[in-house]
Amino acid sequence: RDIFCRAAEQDGFFGRGHIYIDTGDTDDADELQKPIGDGWDKLSVTKFSKKPIKALRTVEAVWCYPTNYNSSDPLKDNWYRPDSWYVQAKIVHTTRLITLIGREVPDLLKPTYSFGGLSLSQMCKPYV
Repeated sequence: RDIFCRAAEQDGFFGRGHIYIDTGDTDDADELQKPIGDGWDKLSVTKFSKKPIKALRTVEAVWCYPTNYNSSDPLKDNWYRPDSWYVQAKIVHTTRLITLIGREVPDLLKPTYSFGGLSLSQMCKPYV
């Protein structure tokens, strides 16, 4: 609960909050690039039946930047959704990061906002 509260705070500060699902493979660059499933599919059952989730951790948006994303076919499910993220120098598959975005921006602006949303500080600036 505290982790989700912290991620929601970061969404307010930065326009998005990330929660990293630590499976114990934090130092394995190849494993970080592989999906962990959606929680219900066979991949998730297989991966988490051997070893449980070690921890959930927040990662500030300044340390995460999207890598590959589909910008050519708006009819596909992954339209303007990053396939993976750079977390410092590591590439992390999007299924390993829960991303919270409270105030989304239009598709055209998503790359400019690093696929996050509008931060509260940007919203309150005109009023200050």
